[in-house]
Amino acid sequence: MAALKDITETIAEATGLVAFDVRYRARFLRGAGILPASKRGRGSTPLTTREAAQILIGCLVSDSAVKVATLTRTYAGLRQSLVHARGIYTTEITAPKHMQGPFANALTFLLDICTSQEAERS
Repeated sequence: MAALKDITETIAEATGLVAFDVRYRARFLRGAGILPASKRGRGSTPLTTREAAQILIGCLVSDSAVKVATLTRTYAGLRQSLVHARGIYTTEITAPKHMQGPFANALTFLLDICTSQEAERS
């Protein structure tokens, strides 16, 4: 997909965070094993859309960089379920039973759509 630097700059622009803060959070995610260890610079492996989604989650879940890894794992593992109450079906983000897909997968799907639309416009 894209290099860490490009992803962190894009997330910073989209969220209003400072790029340094986004990179700092990504460093915590890498240290926790959520993001893969990689070479730096030209030899670095591009991140996948799922990894970009996890960085985005890490930037949105907490103001504390120290809590980023734990909270990212929690949010990335959330699942969407269909709930029926009083004749009305609604969707809720809940944990484990009757799940349709993890939250990080939904973000990955949206990022894939966005990147494919960007490619079509180019």
